[in-house]
Amino acid sequence: ELGIPAIYYTNNISARPIFFASGAASVLGMIAGLIEKKEIYSRMKEYFETA
Repeated sequence: ELGIPAIYYTNNISARPIFFASGAASVLGMIAGLIEKKEIYSRMKEYFETA
């Protein structure tokens, strides 16, 4: 309802290694990629608000 995108742990985070620096970099890279898509999420929210 608030239009805040979320990541499901079981689908996205658990499939990546989270140990050591390379694991952390993998997870942070995925999160950064999602944050970069903020405009897309805003357009999706607007679409459903006007539908």
